[in-house]
Amino acid sequence: MPLLIPEDLTEPGTHALVIGISAYQFLEGGDDVNPDNAHLGLKQLSSGARSASEFAGWLLDGHNMPELPLRSLRVLLAPAPGEVIHPAVQSLMKGYHAPTRANVEQAILDFMNATESHSENMAIIYVAGHGVQFTNEGAVLLLSDFGSPSHKRSKYAGAVDMTAIHKAMNYEGNANTQFWFLDLCRGLAPDTEDYDKLGGIFELDINRGEPTNTSPMFLSSSSGQTAYGRPNKVTLFNEALMVGLKEGYAAKTDKPNDPTWRVSTTSLIEYLPSAVEILATAHGRLQKVDVTGRVINSCLHECLSPPNVDLTVTICQTKNPSNYSAELSFRGNKIGHTLTSWPTKTKVRAGLYLVKVTTASPPDIRMDPYSIEPPASEMELPLQ
Repeated sequence: MPLLIPEDLTEPGTHALVIGISAYQFLEGGDDVNPDNAHLGLKQLSSGARSASEFAGWLLDGHNMPELPLRSLRVLLAPAPGEVIHPAVQSLMKGYHAPTRANVEQAILDFMNATESHSENMAIIYVAGHGVQFTNEGAVLLLSDFGSPSHKRSKYAGAVDMTAIHKAMNYEGNANTQFWFLDLCRGLAPDTEDYDKLGGIFELDINRGEPTNTSPMFLSSSSGQTAYGRPNKVTLFNEALMVGLKEGYAAKTDKPNDPTWRVSTTSLIEYLPSAVEILATAHGRLQKVDVTGRVINSCLHECLSPPNVDLTVTICQTKNPSNYSAELSFRGNKIGHTLTSWPTKTKVRAGLYLVKVTTASPPDIRMDPYSIEPPASEMELPLQ
């Protein structure tokens, strides 16, 4: 069974489904290579299962929604030999957790039964592995038994159309709040030119009723692109996402001096595409995050404390640096020491600060508010 914790449907809460695939039994390098798959050019991965397990581990020990605690967590993983799995997840994986077509199909059906137990529920979905698309908007996840000889007459029986499942879950009465993270490539399926129709993909009926409140879908790559990962580590998308969640870099406050920093639909839209693009560029790659679905703002996670920020304080180039000193105060308390050398780099908590700037000649003191936001902030003095 893919459940990692006992399922509780008595009260509203968070229900999650996590799938990560690195080992493909019937693709090149797998345990039972099917030569009929050679033309696909698909090989084994080394970061899909680990990335999914990192996300599942965060759900277990980091996700914070006091009014919607985690009430079920389904995890299906196919790690490559030697691939590191999050220890908390590994310790709970008893039984059979292979992301085969049969297991994934049943897990999705059971997951949907859980999410629709209360309309106030939150549903969270994260998948990682090989992906293809048949349309510009598609995202089809290839499962661990993709390419099985038993699927000869239905080549994509070992696959699930994640965008179709997303649409199938978008109806009034299901979880009001849904967050979807699809960490996969979105290149055109390599065998589409040989067939009028490729059948067998797992999908579900799509309801014509009213939609759920919010259901943003974050796709790790744009149409036609590759989603990259570092060998034997995690994907670039996962790396950016986990830093954003764990360090609070993807968090914002609702109003100045609000003590609660929240990761929400809008804060993720602002943070995640740029964070992934920066990582990809640093590795000499092109990868852009697509955001689709119903993107009404909702909260995914409340940070337990304000995130840390790497702050750099400089003096305007037209000013004499030796003439200035500065102090930072947060809620009436001075933070750190008086700044007298420039540039100064320090780490502070995010929030709205009062900046006291003192000039020696002519003598003057100026007080200004300044909002310091994650992950990095640069303050040039004197403030305008």
